[in-house]
Amino acid sequence: MKKILATVAIMLVALTACTQYVFIPIPGFGDNNNDSNNEESFVPDATTSEGLTSLLTAFESGSATSATIRIADGVYELSNGITVGEGKSLTIIGESDNAIVNFDNDYYTDASTTSVNGANYFTLIHAGQGSSIHLENVTIRGRQVASSGEVSSSNQMAAILADDADVYMDGVVVEGLSWINDDVNGLFGMQTGFGIRTTGTEEENEIIIRNSIFRGFQKCGILIGGTAESANNRDNVTLEGNTVIGVGNTTVIAQNGMQISVAEPSNITSIRNNTIRDINYTTDGYSATGIMLVSDGNHDAEAAFNTIGENIKLNNTFVNVPSQVYVYI
Repeated sequence: MKKILATVAIMLVALTACTQYVFIPIPGFGDNNNDSNNEESFVPDATTSEGLTSLLTAFESGSATSATIRIADGVYELSNGITVGEGKSLTIIGESDNAIVNFDNDYYTDASTTSVNGANYFTLIHAGQGSSIHLENVTIRGRQVASSGEVSSSNQMAAILADDADVYMDGVVVEGLSWINDDVNGLFGMQTGFGIRTTGTEEENEIIIRNSIFRGFQKCGILIGGTAESANNRDNVTLEGNTVIGVGNTTVIAQNGMQISVAEPSNITSIRNNTIRDINYTTDGYSATGIMLVSDGNHDAEAAFNTIGENIKLNNTFVNVPSQVYVYI
């Protein structure tokens, strides 16, 4: 053992006597090992409204089936909605939620509606059948719409409409896009107007919404499927860390923070750590709901859905929401 140590000592002396040093890097050590040094700087693809419009137009009309568009902080005014065609995939990533996509006043007309399942929708972002929409660190902003002179009140309304499509959202703000009553200059009881609405079919889509904010909606912040579709909706649903903000105490409309309509308990992957606030309809005989879970007619799974409802109540936060969780079978 002493001979080995002596040999090593002689080798070290010999190395330190040399005029040049040989540095052999060891993986995981040395320069650029700090995570903050490894973070890539945000390089935007668009910094102006014109630039974003050009990229979206090229994607929507071109043959490419997928695209990723990064936008810098700023306000982007669009005169057309964002459309993800059938079978396509679009990703929009903002520098932060200060990357704001607005829709200019010329967009708010019946000419901008989309027909889905026999209903006309006015929408800011439409993901078509078999498509995928990915939104991250971006604000999608609409406004109140007059029921005459702009968009007809016979239309359905959703800021984001996913028609049998995959959805991934993280760090997104969805605000505005609600009806205004011309007579009283305020919100009124139209049973539509959603922050995001997915249609839901027997196709198994992934709906993942995390760390996002929904406010300024008319009827419901997040609507997954609907009562008529819940019997066959196979979407897998993950809703985590979101904040949904209603209009507060009102006699005008019974809002819902979230409504999740699915066929089976297994379609609920996770609904937790969400905050629902200011959802309260004060007219006797009716009720607004913080989170509504619907599986119309699936009495075989009633106990399982009721258990999920109890877990939802325990694992989410409700502020000024008297009716927190409701399970409809």
